[in-house]
Parts: sequence; structure tokens; C-alpha cells
Amino acid sequence: MPESTTTTAAAIVFPQLPAFVRDPAKPNNGSLWIQQVEIKFSLSANLQGIHKCALVSSVLDSDTFDRLSRALLPDSITTFADWAKFKDKFINLFDTKRSLFADRYNTFQIEWRGPSYETVQEYVARVRQSVASFQFSAFTENELHTLVMLMGMKSAALEPLRSLVLNALIKTPKESLDNIQTLVENALMTERDQKLPEANQVSYVKKAQQPRQNKPAATRNLPKSACPRCNGNHWKADCPFKDATCHTCGRKGHLAKVCRNDDKKKKESQPSKHQRNGKKVNALQILSLDSLVASVHGRRYFTPVSINGVKLKLQFDPGSDLTILTRADHQRLGFPL
Repeated sequence: MPESTTTTAAAIVFPQLPAFVRDPAKPNNGSLWIQQVEIKFSLSANLQGIHKCALVSSVLDSDTFDRLSRALLPDSITTFADWAKFKDKFINLFDTKRSLFADRYNTFQIEWRGPSYETVQEYVARVRQSVASFQFSAFTENELHTLVMLMGMKSAALEPLRSLVLNALIKTPKESLDNIQTLVENALMTERDQKLPEANQVSYVKKAQQPRQNKPAATRNLPKSACPRCNGNHWKADCPFKDATCHTCGRKGHLAKVCRNDDKKKKESQPSKHQRNGKKVNALQILSLDSLVASVHGRRYFTPVSINGVKLKLQFDPGSDLTILTRADHQRLGFPL
């Protein structure tokens, strides 16, 4: 009897793939995720291209799946079996394309914010990854010149020129330093030419003067002296008490605490300069009466007396020989009353 043969299909274990999360901030977002996927594929034997394409398609969200489907047309994503082509389409869609010059330029933009944000080990790993994309084997002296020239244009005013040079070097990383110099000089010349017509324009139309408006209190400087209406720190025109009625004089426009009429009353009630400087006394003793007594027809009288403009009322000792003049005697003798 002929020997019978049995063909047994090899078992295939399909790995569970991580979900793809788009991150525009990461320029190599797509290629990093594909690397994870291929590590999963290496753990499963007998996986074919159609299996890999189907597994990746099954873990994509609807938007990512739709974009990848359009990129594979006219082929259908449901039956696609070329894993190498599938992977290239995926990376081209979700990786940010950068030139070699851009990678080199970004290498010098690396910043470490300290151990509270990133460990030293993580920072060194980023440095190694960035330098690895530098490609020193293709790095020449001319490319170093153009890179240094671009990095020296740090002022914010040079942003248009920096963008111009950066775009030129991204397009042609091996552009010569002389060509970059010519590019910058032409840009500066064009800028100067554009400013000339503006400088030579003369306007013969006299601008109509706008009526002067009072600025609000918040935009004006504070006055040097206090408000005469309320003694506040603001302008008189902005005083909130300009319609208030004074309780001292009854007039409108100020408060009683700054009323000038009140000051006049206080001054009138205050003693004079001589009175303020002297002391109040109840009696004045005069030892010599020669200057205070007048003699008329052999009789002695008191004459009117005043000290510093203040009239004094004299009283005498009853035991003296002075005579008190009556009102009629004052008038007859010519003494003031």
C-alpha cells in the first residue's frame, strides 16, 4: 500500500499591538510606533505580509485608518499584503519630514531644564539621539559656515532674514556660504528700496485739529496740591464733592473742612499778635504815676492810657489824692472818653 502523507498547517499566534496615538510634536511619531510593532511581529512565527498589514489596520482609529486607506489607493487596504510598502506609506503620512540641515540645526537647540524636569540620563540619551542624525561623514566645512551664520542671527528683528536663510538651507543643505551671503544682501537691499518711497512722500494736506478733550482722571498725572473742594488727591474738576453743600457757609462746591469762611471766623476769633505774644493778667500795678497824671488848675487827673493799642481801665487807691473826672470833665478838658 502506498504511504500516506498528512500536511498540518502551522499555527499562527497573532500578537496584540499597542494603539497608535498621533503626536504632531514628535517628528518621528510614525516610525517609532512601527518599530514597536515590528518588535511584536518578531515574537510571532509564520506571520505573512497580509497578516502584518491587517493587524496594523485593526488597531487604527477611524481618522488614521481613513488617511492610510487613501494613501494606498488604488490598492484596497483590506487585502493589502506588501508590508514594506505599507510601512513606508504609514511613516510618510505620520512622520514630519525634515532635511539633514534641519536635524543638524535642531541639534544645537537642545536645552536641559534641570533634574526637576528631566534626569541627566534622559538628557544624555536625547543628546546621543540628536547627534546620531548629524551625519558627520557628510558634514563639510562649508556646511559648518552656513550653520554658524544662521545660528548667529538671534535678534528678533532678524526673524524674516533667519527664516529666509533657514528655508534656503533646508532646501539645499550644501548651499555655499557665498550664495547665502548674496541672498541676505539682496533681501536687505530690497527692504531699503521699499522704504525709500515712504520716506520721500510729502503730504500737503493739513490735518484738521481735533477738539481737545479732557482726559479721564485715570490717564492724567495727579496734581501737585490737594483738591480745594475736599482736600483729596485728585484734580478739582474730578472732585466727587463739587455739588456738595458746605455746612459752614451754606454754599455749594466744597466741604466744611476746607471752607475758607470758616478760616476767616477762626482768624477773627484768634487774639492779635500782641495779645498772642503777651500773657493775660488780671491787674497791673503802676509804681510811678507821673506819666499817667495830668495837672489842670492845680488839680491832678488820670490821662487816657493804652498799651500796644489796648485801652486800659485804671483804678486807683481810695487813699490817694487823685480826683476822678466825670464825663463832663473829660469833655470840658478835651480828654478822649
